[in-house]
Amino acid sequence: SSMLKFSMEFFDVLFPINLGPLTYKCPEHLIDKAHPGMLVSAPLKKQIVKGIILGKSSAPISGDIKSISNINGEASLLEPPMLKLLDWMADYYIANKGVVLKNILPQEAFKKVKARKSQRSEVRSQKSEQILFTEISEEILSEVIELISKKDYKTFLLHAPSSEYETAFISKILEPKENAIILVPEIVNISHIEPIIREIAGEKLCILHSGLNKGQRSETIEKIISGQCNIVLGTRMAVFAPLKNLSHIAV
Repeated sequence: SSMLKFSMEFFDVLFPINLGPLTYKCPEHLIDKAHPGMLVSAPLKKQIVKGIILGKSSAPISGDIKSISNINGEASLLEPPMLKLLDWMADYYIANKGVVLKNILPQEAFKKVKARKSQRSEVRSQKSEQILFTEISEEILSEVIELISKKDYKTFLLHAPSSEYETAFISKILEPKENAIILVPEIVNISHIEPIIREIAGEKLCILHSGLNKGQRSETIEKIISGQCNIVLGTRMAVFAPLKNLSHIAV
């Protein structure tokens, strides 16, 4: 019967450990949420562990297959383009997909930690008006904006005379409604650029780097997945931020 068919769907689940994907049954009541990239809970080595659905299993099914315990959240943790990138990285670096997954997403994406209220006061004294926007070439600016609007993969190397020029250029191409990642070399650089980007993006901006505590990282990942934040400023760990329909990455 069709009911029996739906109750016996099988999916490949990937965990952030040094393993390849494992096959699990999906209970009938979870089928509607069993999409690629969703965060699931499943039994592994006598524990319930969180991983990512890669897709329906194409391998022959045999033996005792365990069942997915739960599907967490309403939105995919990784969108199809990120899953495709995960496959490419595993192949290119000759690594288990689980190792790649562990490096793509911080551990807080799998083990949520409640964020403590920060005691520090944020200093936002620097204003975008301090930067000489008139120095930027309108010709170069329009060329980059056109590349972004085409939504095709292109790279552009900007010869910037100073970090202030870089920041001004980024602020010119930034659209709050578009999803973007801005990467800086070190955590200390974030404090210089954040006030300018914050003026444009407001609460749509979030910060992601290794200096955040586990609770702050959990909170940030949740805001990105939910769409509450769609502009990410951070160090190199932010390059894999789980944004949907990424517009551009500024390095």
